[in-house]
Amino acid sequence: RDRSASGPAIYRTSPSFLIAWRAHYSAVLNAAALIEPEAAHVVARLNDPAFFQCFCQLHLDELALNIRDWDPNMAYARVFMNRYAGSQIAWALLIQHRDGPFPFAGPLALSKADLARRFGVSLMHVKRLFAAALREGLMERDDNKQLFLTELAQDQIRLLYAAQFVALLTTCERTMAAMIDSSIKGLDG
Repeated sequence: RDRSASGPAIYRTSPSFLIAWRAHYSAVLNAAALIEPEAAHVVARLNDPAFFQCFCQLHLDELALNIRDWDPNMAYARVFMNRYAGSQIAWALLIQHRDGPFPFAGPLALSKADLARRFGVSLMHVKRLFAAALREGLMERDDNKQLFLTELAQDQIRLLYAAQFVALLTTCERTMAAMIDSSIKGLDG
């Protein structure tokens, strides 16, 4: 955050953030390359600053464009994506069982107090988030009071992940095309 001037704060990315973001994209694109091998070409160029800048901007544009197509009434988005620490809590639920189908339906082994401490929110906030998830039909309790993700939650999570995957691959295609186009223009100029 730049506080040297008056007016609104300006946030700038740090070198360590850029390293972490590059590593994140590299991991995601390496996984995507298992399905679409062309993604490996993008991974190979992420250390090129101009390429990385282009990729980040186009990915942001793609996500912003696609967000308009998401159903604002989608229960998962309403409960977990619009609350402080909601997405972090959703991640904690989703990564409980890494060997098996995704998303893991349950039973969800968790402590609301531990989640509150881990993500720096009040216990009441976590309780309200879970109550909303139950009310929206995203979670249900069995007779032993164990929590499970419902089919609705699983379907909506798969849809959101699929949309993000498509946006990522579209960004790969657009970035490669933009870089080829700029190379051609450079040769012509």
